[in-house]
Amino acid sequence: MRNLLFPLTALMLAGPLLAGCAGQGSAPGDKPGPDRLAEILKGYEPVDSLQCVDPQRVRYSETVRGGIVYRASVGRNIYVNEIPEGCMAPHGDDILVSFPFGGRSCQGDRVKWVSRVNSMQSGFCVLGRFAEYRPTKQPGQ
Repeated sequence: MRNLLFPLTALMLAGPLLAGCAGQGSAPGDKPGPDRLAEILKGYEPVDSLQCVDPQRVRYSETVRGGIVYRASVGRNIYVNEIPEGCMAPHGDDILVSFPFGGRSCQGDRVKWVSRVNSMQSGFCVLGRFAEYRPTKQPGQ
């Protein structure tokens, strides 16, 4: 009886864990596609390539397929960190957690995504360079 009790207990504990793993892969509709990044950058022009961005000057960030978009809290500039596709494992509503060194988010800093539902890590990556975009000037401005 004792030999049977341990495997049954292990199966009972593993069942919910395995059920949670079943949904870990990103379905195509989970993350905004590449057209979302193009949609965000519509009306913007590239200005500069930066090594760091001050998180105090960022209003919010959004993870899209192709990168992380940071919107400036002052002005209308946008900073995009294009990260390799291999890093993009988060679902659309996962929370971005960054580990800035020295108070700024810089190239080489690590970030991870955490599930809102179960607090499990759903993605991990190292930041690349930041591309700065500003609104394009309309004729007559």
